[in-house]
Amino acid sequence: MTTTIKAIANLLEQENINYMFNREKSFLFLGIALENIKEQGIVIKTLENGDILQFSAPLLFQISDRVHKGLVMQKILELQFKTPLLKFICSTVDTNKQYIEARIDFPLYDDPLRSEDLFSCLNFMEAKLTEQLSRLQHILEFGCEPLQNR
Repeated sequence: MTTTIKAIANLLEQENINYMFNREKSFLFLGIALENIKEQGIVIKTLENGDILQFSAPLLFQISDRVHKGLVMQKILELQFKTPLLKFICSTVDTNKQYIEARIDFPLYDDPLRSEDLFSCLNFMEAKLTEQLSRLQHILEFGCEPLQNR
């Protein structure tokens, strides 16, 4: 069963969650606070005529011109293997800048969007990013795991 941005916005409003709506690109943006990240947010949009709900955290960190980006990509592959719902994508903003983006694509199939599904995906993404982001940034910067992860 399909869903709409309006239906998602209604669920967020019921929980008093603030968001911004981008009419031009038809997505919702929620600001989140993550350790060591000044400005980050989660974008929610629908795909396939509302059959898939997509959560994305764009521009997590820049990997262009970084010596240890190969090691970070290896760690991201390991993380994706352990956490199949969460995917990481390398996106190019302009010709010189590559960023890592996190994404969850949640299929609705024949079921209507439930509040539990929406908030489970949001909470899962926020928890995984909080858990892994500083680790990945450390690897990108220094080429090794942080001491607490060894």
